[in-house]
Amino acid sequence: SQLRPKTVVIQHIPKEEVTDDKGRLRLDVTGEGTAEVFRDGEVIEGTWTKEDRTARTRFYDQDGNEIEFGRGQVWVTVVPEGFSVEWSQEEEATSEDEITNSEQSAESY
Repeated sequence: SQLRPKTVVIQHIPKEEVTDDKGRLRLDVTGEGTAEVFRDGEVIEGTWTKEDRTARTRFYDQDGNEIEFGRGQVWVTVVPEGFSVEWSQEEEATSEDEITNSEQSAESY
């Protein structure tokens, strides 16, 4: 079974300080920044805002309209400044393709 979130969000944030000798970063997800929202086969480029630690993060399109998330899984990935994200659009497999690929996987065991 494949994981298939309905919406994926890339939330770009400022890079913060290294907090320990293992190189872990302290990331601040309050404030504002840019974002990409992948939903219904399209990419919506926009921004995000979050007033404080307990506030809800809100995402907006380039016209300033809040982006609404429909029912289903929403995955938010936080990406610090200085890191890049690349994506490409692939055709979705049909049910027949998925069955064929599952059968081939089972045969290889």
